[in-house]
Amino acid sequence: MTEAVNACEDADMILALGTNMYDNMVKFCTGNYKGGRLVLITKEEHYMDKYADYVIHDTVCEVLPKIIL
Repeated sequence: MTEAVNACEDADMILALGTNMYDNMVKFCTGNYKGGRLVLITKEEHYMDKYADYVIHDTVCEVLPKIIL
């Protein structure tokens, strides 16, 4: 877990897929993130979405193929 947190802390961008910013694992991994590109892709809106830098409300299987091309 320490290595995962360290990797997130130093990442250029974090993609949170199919979850919300309230999820414990997301909060744990992004708590020390210093970047400005935390992207949330999830179908359901959540009041914690405001803590992501970019939010896309759609399914991951619809969005991901479009952004990795």
